[in-house]
Amino acid sequence: MNTFDRHLLREWFRILGIVLLAVVGLMFVQVLFDDFQKLRDQGARGADLWIYVLVTLPSFLAYVLPLTLLLSLLFALGQLHRANEITAMRAAGVGFLRITRPVWAVGLLACGAMRSEEHTSELQSQSTISY
Repeated sequence: MNTFDRHLLREWFRILGIVLLAVVGLMFVQVLFDDFQKLRDQGARGADLWIYVLVTLPSFLAYVLPLTLLLSLLFALGQLHRANEITAMRAAGVGFLRITRPVWAVGLLACGAMRSEEHTSELQSQSTISY
């Protein structure tokens, strides 16, 4: 991995973290807004609410991860374009596919991770239903 790959990934992951926290935070507020009263009526305390949120967090990622990957990638590539870093790489003779190689690698890893998580949660739900 060369210097540009590390730079692109560092910029992208920094923005990805910010966007992911913001979107998961919005989903967290939405879940608490919808389910807070039901949980309180059943006698849930503060720790129970946090456990409920942590248990439902993986289901958020299935919806949130594609959106955050897209938004953060567009923002990171926009910043690199604004600083003429992509233009400089193209002028140096580096191909566009070579420039975006780390993006493709992370995208494939994210697809595999989401598919694996989806498969695992599907098996767990089927085993729960069969009992």
